[in-house]
Amino acid sequence: MSGWAADLAEAIKACGRQTGSLMLARVKELQPFKLEVAGELVEKQIYAGQISGLQRGDMLVVWLEGGSFYILTKAVRIV
Repeated sequence: MSGWAADLAEAIKACGRQTGSLMLARVKELQPFKLEVAGELVEKQIYAGQISGLQRGDMLVVWLEGGSFYILTKAVRIV
């Protein structure tokens, strides 16, 4: 396992999370696209459908499965 993946796996374990779970992520960069998950920077294995209008700092709901991150939706504060 490469360094970034091992670091991320350790951070997720430390938070008590397992694969196949919902997580929150923050958009760190748009070009190239990067997420911050559990304090670690993720640059690979990120998948999304039709999500428009993302900006740096946006909070996302992601599904972690087998080392890949699937962006489900943007989290928007309503209250």
